[in-house]
Amino acid sequence: GISPIRSLLWWLAAHRGDLKGITLFHGARTRAQLAFQGEVTAWPAEGVQVVRVLSQETPAADPGWARGYVQEALAAHPIDPANTVAFVCGMPGMVEGVKAALAQAGVGAEAVFQNY
Repeated sequence: GISPIRSLLWWLAAHRGDLKGITLFHGARTRAQLAFQGEVTAWPAEGVQVVRVLSQETPAADPGWARGYVQEALAAHPIDPANTVAFVCGMPGMVEGVKAALAQAGVGAEAVFQNY
């Protein structure tokens, strides 16, 4: 699901001054399956907080990594519902889980955009 989000992230990074924050939750089963690793590594320098989430491999012991599923990592992340807009792309189960986590945090459906 990262491919469609990629151009959006570069646009958001270019307009970083207009935004309170940008966070990407990038999930895969293993490190080797994380696409665009070179670009993802560069995004923090552009103002994008990146949380890499691995479901079948122990992640690095650093705050930018999480074990489990994207929707679980999102649910554990602080969310300001009044200032959150989400773009979700990926497997249907992950998309539905992310939408549920956002709704639980108080983010309205009108602020969630999806494509898969």
